[in-house]
Amino acid sequence: MVNQDHSEGESRRRILQTLGAGAVASVAGCSGDGTTSESPATSEEPSGASPGDASNGEWPDLSGTSVHVVIDGTAQPVRDFWNRVIGEFKKATNADTRLEFVGKDQGGVQRVIQLLQAGDPPELFAMNQIDALGFIQEDALAPLTGVIEDKIEPRVGQISQNARVEMNGDLWLAPMFFALAGWYWRGDLAAEVGMDERPEWTWETTVEYAKKVGELDGSAGTYVPAGPGRHSVNHFLAWLKTNEGSLTDMNSDRVIVNFDEGTNRTRMVETLEQLRDLHAHSPVASDSNYGTVAHAIENETAASNWFQGYRPKMYAIQNERSFAADVHCAQMPKKRTQMSDGNIDGLGTFRGSNVDAARTLIDFTLQEKYLLDLYKVNPVHDAPPYPKIRDGEQYQAFLEGLPSEYTKNDTIAYQEEILQNFTPTGFGGDQVNPYMATVTGSSAIPNLIRRVLVEDENPDNIIDKHAKELQSTLDDAQGR
Repeated sequence: MVNQDHSEGESRRRILQTLGAGAVASVAGCSGDGTTSESPATSEEPSGASPGDASNGEWPDLSGTSVHVVIDGTAQPVRDFWNRVIGEFKKATNADTRLEFVGKDQGGVQRVIQLLQAGDPPELFAMNQIDALGFIQEDALAPLTGVIEDKIEPRVGQISQNARVEMNGDLWLAPMFFALAGWYWRGDLAAEVGMDERPEWTWETTVEYAKKVGELDGSAGTYVPAGPGRHSVNHFLAWLKTNEGSLTDMNSDRVIVNFDEGTNRTRMVETLEQLRDLHAHSPVASDSNYGTVAHAIENETAASNWFQGYRPKMYAIQNERSFAADVHCAQMPKKRTQMSDGNIDGLGTFRGSNVDAARTLIDFTLQEKYLLDLYKVNPVHDAPPYPKIRDGEQYQAFLEGLPSEYTKNDTIAYQEEILQNFTPTGFGGDQVNPYMATVTGSSAIPNLIRRVLVEDENPDNIIDKHAKELQSTLDDAQGR
């Protein structure tokens, strides 16, 4: 007879490996950048049905139905948004709702895994496509094809093609917004060193800018993260994509590491060398995280950097920096391409939960009035994946009403130019890497980056070790 505790432990270990949950996952855009600390790690907002509440007829009566929602974030604007939506859902359906906010010290993915292991999956979890792929691989998610195609799209318009998290013939994530990888810099400093305020960004001009600006008094020319964690991998992937390189490939049904062989090895070395050249004009950044990257420009730690989202400019405006209007956004600097990556953030539900109630809540949440409110929480940063809304009068009026520092050219760069050249992390061509969370959650790539950037080792000499390290992690997750 199999020991039950041992079996459950093995299952938990496998799920953790598949989802790369060694690194705390965050929902970019909703949860912030890891710097919010004013709220407790976990907080539950009871909003159960009160006497007198009843369905209004437009939505089904869910009296006696329990709905548990997990949100990975504790920032007050996020709490306000979700308290409003869930409160109005309760009034509309009479559902017994429970809203749980999970702070940065206990990531939402880990909390959901705990609930899955306890046989008590939540009805709703806000996640990105990387985590969704991991849950799909573990057969934990329930499909959402019907509610998306039959209810949401007829109401708010078709989803952008690059926001469709499709696998095995079904849609699994109801998208709320994009968080796109872009390049940020200070145009006033570019002009000061004799460059165009909006240079034609290539790998070479990023180094030129960083060197020239670094020679001025003040901030470093750029910020290259060299710390552990998912942010470091996502930063590297953005550069690697512009070099048409990759970390993994599919061999039949097995995900294999490919950055140690042939053309991919060459492009891996080239990318590491590019980051090493940039890092010469950056703080050491061996303790970097999403927060240090997001704030690097606005707090004058650096004058340029990558970010997965619009926060570098958004924070400069919100913190009233004198140069906020001069913080600009563009596609990633070009090597062989300017294709970008990033995340689709949305809502998913789990097998074993009340899936019908969850689908009703997803349908309720993805109404235009709530989506428009959501897009005001992080202006421009949360790019709508619904062209009908993005191009509609209400959203465009909201953009026009933003402070002048947001600048139309930068909004266009983020929500049109980057978006049109965007493939979400984990997707590429006809292939989907269901173990992308394992890749981004592994320490293999951050360890490789640190050794090149901080310890000044030759990348070609150490690639093989880290390729084997990542392959071992992938094989464990795949049960091989």
